[in-house]
Amino acid sequence: MKILKLSSLEGPVSEAVKSKTEFLRQEEQVTAVQMKHPGATLANLTEGYKLYTGTCTNCHGAKSIYRIAEAKWPQLLMICQKS
Repeated sequence: MKILKLSSLEGPVSEAVKSKTEFLRQEEQVTAVQMKHPGATLANLTEGYKLYTGTCTNCHGAKSIYRIAEAKWPQLLMICQKS
């Protein structure tokens, strides 16, 4: 079982998670996401993170993913793909 130290992660980590504990197991991250997205896997999350920290941030820098309503993401991603 791999344990991630939150302060060593690059990218957005919610303040609620940071204040809860300094460490978060990968399994706990996946379980939390699966509550809303049942088919999510660690591989999916890792791929998405690499895409965000690579392709997305190369174009406009890192931004909080929580600034945009979830319902708007599909349209936004379509626009980004065309850029």
